[in-house]
Amino acid sequence: MATQQQQQELGLQDPCRPSVWEAAAARKGEISAEAWEYQMRKALNDAAFNNLAYEPYCPHMPTHHKDCPHPVFAWKRK
Repeated sequence: MATQQQQQELGLQDPCRPSVWEAAAARKGEISAEAWEYQMRKALNDAAFNNLAYEPYCPHMPTHHKDCPHPVFAWKRK
């Protein structure tokens, strides 16, 4: 399997890049105080908080921006 750098050199870029997760990656540390589910699970130190990551994603499919200005957060496997 070709690495990402080899794919770029050969012009085999994925036309669907960036993914919804990559588009919002810059906003990863911006979990607001209004994110009540995250704040509640963090306070309880429950299984979802310990085993899942609260990641931002771009909800503007299929026309998401390279740097999503208004991401939505969702629970995702670590």
